[in-house]
Order: sequence, then C-alpha cells, then structure tokens
Amino acid sequence: MATLHIFNPSHEEALASGSPLYYPSVAARSLAADLAALPALWAKAGDVVVLEKESPFPQGLVAERDVTFVELGKISREVLQQITEVSPWGWDPLVARRLKKAGIPEELLPTDEELAAIRALSSRRTAVELLSRLRNDLPGTVGESFWCETVEEVGKIHSRYGTVLCKSPWSGSGRGLFRCDSFGEKERLRVEAVLRRQGGIEVEPFYRRIRDFALEFRAVRGGGVTYEALSVFDTSDSGAYTGGLVDSEERLLEYIMPVAGSDLWPRLKTACERRLSELLADSYAGPLGVDMMVVEVAGDSRLHPCVEINLRNTMGRVAAVLHGLGGATSQGIFTIRPLTSPNAAFSRGIVLNPGGSAFEAVVFPPQTPTSSDVVETI
Repeated sequence: MATLHIFNPSHEEALASGSPLYYPSVAARSLAADLAALPALWAKAGDVVVLEKESPFPQGLVAERDVTFVELGKISREVLQQITEVSPWGWDPLVARRLKKAGIPEELLPTDEELAAIRALSSRRTAVELLSRLRNDLPGTVGESFWCETVEEVGKIHSRYGTVLCKSPWSGSGRGLFRCDSFGEKERLRVEAVLRRQGGIEVEPFYRRIRDFALEFRAVRGGGVTYEALSVFDTSDSGAYTGGLVDSEERLLEYIMPVAGSDLWPRLKTACERRLSELLADSYAGPLGVDMMVVEVAGDSRLHPCVEINLRNTMGRVAAVLHGLGGATSQGIFTIRPLTSPNAAFSRGIVLNPGGSAFEAVVFPPQTPTSSDVVETI
C-alpha cells in the first residue's frame, strides 16, 4: 500500500481556468520541475513521488527518504499495483487528467462532480462565509469581506471604506489581488474583467497587517476537520508568501499571542474546526489552511481570523514538516528563491532541491533573508 504524491504548483491557475486542458504558466512549470521531489519530505516509507521530465535528480535530504521516485509517464505496472491513494499538492481538473492519462486507476481519482465541488469551495466566496461565522464565534476579532457580482456593488463598498482590496475568486498568494484607493474608470475596468472571467469578486477594507499566520488542518470525509499545525510567515506588499518560520509551535505562538491574545488560541482552533466542518460538509478530504492576520485598528492590535482558505497543501505545512524532521532543518526560515537572485551564490542555507534550474527551496538559519533572496510563490 503506497500513496502517490505529485507537486502541482499550477493548482490555483488550473482552478481559475476550470479546464482539464489548461496549460500552466512558465513559472508554474519551472516550480513543478525544480521542486517535484519536495513531497518526499512528508511521504511515508514506501510511497511514490512523481518527478517531471525536467526535474533534477533527487539529492540531499529528499534523497534520504525511503520513497520511490518516478516520472509520471513511466510508472511501471509493478509500482502502479502498489498505489492505493493519490495525494497531489491540490486537486484540480488538470492534475486529475494527467494522472488518469498516466494510468492511475479512476477509482483513486476524484469524479468530475467532486472536482467541481472542490473548485466551488476553493473560491474566495467560501472565505467570505467563513469569516462571517468566525466573527460570530470570536468576539473582539475584526474583519469584513463581501462577495460582489456587479461593478456597482464594488463601488458602494469602496464608497463606504475609502480604500479596499479586490480579490479574484480563484487565485493564490498575492496573485489576482489589487488595491483600490480610488474607484475611477481604470478600477472599474479591472473589476469588470474579473467579473467577466470568474463571475464574482471578493472585496474587503484594506487592513494594516502586523503579522501573518495560518492554521493548518486536515479534512476527513465523515470525520470532520482537525487542527494539525501553526504557520507563521512573511508576505510581500502584494500579499504573496515569501518565507515561513521553522520552529516549535510553542515558539511560533510567541509571535502571535502577545498581539492577538493568548485566550483566543484554543477558541480559535475549536471555532475553525467546527465552521470548516460545516462549510466543507464532506465535499473535500485532505490538507487545508486558513490564512489569518493580526492587524492594527485604531492604534490597537486585533485578530482577523480568515483572510483566505487554501484547500490544498501549503508552504506553511512544509515548514511544519521540516521542523518535525529534526536536525539542521528544525529551526530557521523556509523559502523559495530564484537562482538568479543577487545573493543566491553567497547566502548560506540548506538547499532542499540541489540542481534546480530556476528555483530552489532553502532553509536559512534563524534570521530574515533579504528581499532579493525570496520569490513570490504558492
């Protein structure tokens, strides 16, 4: 019995497209090739990890794992017979089509109806609903978010708040987001383009972030949603993930609780588990994360309990896995950086994918890497 793991960072792009024939962007294809062996870090002994044709030969920490590496189009019958479960980075029509074409049995893949349900739940419309429910459960928290289907609705929200952040329904880590300080012709056209392509748009007041973090969960059909890990990370000005802390949960909490309030922590986990179980309603099984913020409101710090939901693996989960492995990767900063960054040849860190052609996954010592060391990624 083995699980087949595949890293598909084109997941958000594929969801936005909605088509199994979607062709990933150059950046997504490069990430998929260079970081293909990454799932070996959390795979069980005997599992199978998919490599892309262009992937570097696994070396270092990932090569030490007791897994089998295969190219998707070259899986032997013997290996296929061992596979009893499939675990992609995230489920979408594109990855399902690729797996089916490679000979993975259909009973191990989601149906078209299940894929459609996952896509619908992955929309930021779900985050709007979750935020509302969590605010009801957690007095003292902040955050408002609105689902709009017309330009006029967006204009009214802008008039009320002055500066708003608009988010495409299917996009991730800073992509598909744009800030509107004013709402003139340029902004209206941009909103119209999103509405035309994706049928709706999330709009929220602009908040001044103090700290970004996420709670990682696992959903089990018939078994609800269970908390698994805490992720504390940094983001770019556009909201993209640029690096996550690798450390114990006890120490990670020290970054959050002094500003969010220690009494909120157990209530936050419980509320998320209950509300996510309600919203997912057995329509999704697998890893998921809820991004949150500590924000400044009238000179005070407050908790914003739902910025977005990711029904997939996350880089925050990878950071938690790295800590759990112990040794040299148990503490530091995990990030993805382009090999063309000015400091790539000089700054020291543990490279998890030696031989990558465009990107490398790195665990730095416990100090913040410079902005030129990081890349906006998933």
